[in-house]
Amino acid sequence: VTPELEDKYPDQFLELVFLIGGNLGVLSGNFEFSESWLMRGLGKLENRQDDNHILRIIRKLADISTWRGDTEKALKSLHKYISAETPVSRRYQIYALGSLAEAYRKSGNLEEAEICYHCILTHSKSRALIAWESHALLGLAMINFMRMNNEESVKLANEALSQYEKIKHAWGIMNAKTILLLN
Repeated sequence: VTPELEDKYPDQFLELVFLIGGNLGVLSGNFEFSESWLMRGLGKLENRQDDNHILRIIRKLADISTWRGDTEKALKSLHKYISAETPVSRRYQIYALGSLAEAYRKSGNLEEAEICYHCILTHSKSRALIAWESHALLGLAMINFMRMNNEESVKLANEALSQYEKIKHAWGIMNAKTILLLN
């Protein structure tokens, strides 16, 4: 992709950036490759007021930081754009809250993670975002597992599993079953 094409088709370029860096690169596990594409897209957004693309890219960069174990970096970048107190009006805010919740959970801040997951649950239900509702249930199941509240963890994991099976979401099914096996 040449700089001329990036400038001529900025929205399409940002979609390409997200596809390559935010999805394909992350799924391949090549985080350096993903990060380079995401940063390239973020550079294009410096002079634009495009909250949706910014949230999408920041979320994926935060996910990469969390996967690398740098939850402090993930939280710092996300806090510039989202918190559990942020009024949610767009689905990309829900997705960013998911990254925030996971960074909190992985850093051991279970209270903040729980607040975020409840917020995701509320907003995803009202928008019929079944996958994100399921992700919130799974996150809450993991938090309860970490707190050794097995009964609640099993209940939430079963609820998430049921929803994941309805939408045939393989990642969710695998993770919900894992929580159930660990309990």
